[in-house]
Amino acid sequence: MKQITLNLDKKQQRPMVLLQSGLTALLDTGAFMPVWTGGKELLEEEFGGESQNRKVLFSGFGGKLWGDLYSVTLSVGDLIFNHMSIIVSNNLGITPYQFIMSATMFDHLIYEVDMKWNKLNIKIPDDESFVRNLRLVDKNGKMYILCHSEQK
Repeated sequence: MKQITLNLDKKQQRPMVLLQSGLTALLDTGAFMPVWTGGKELLEEEFGGESQNRKVLFSGFGGKLWGDLYSVTLSVGDLIFNHMSIIVSNNLGITPYQFIMSATMFDHLIYEVDMKWNKLNIKIPDDESFVRNLRLVDKNGKMYILCHSEQK
């Protein structure tokens, strides 16, 4: 088993991961889909995100919003997420982070949020890879397909 340790922002009460690019990501263990809150321009500049030219509806504790679906390749520590689907929303207002990392990004990994020492410890079992594929499935194991929806 291998382990990656990332630093958390000591000034925050919520688990905000300091990424190697100087950006900050909120680790949201209740989130299903990764969301970029830092604006399309920053996403494209940092990660070369590619628009899928689709609007998708997503929801959370704060209600429902529309966002643009992008495909990005990004690194979180030594983990590499190739062509990961991410929603880009400019409607969340100003946040102290640019990215919401969803729990689904760490499927089949073991992670620990250590708020005492401000660390995110991620263990990669020997039968798992550092290269990750975001798989979104329902409770029956059926794969979600992100479809185009018309805003009403």
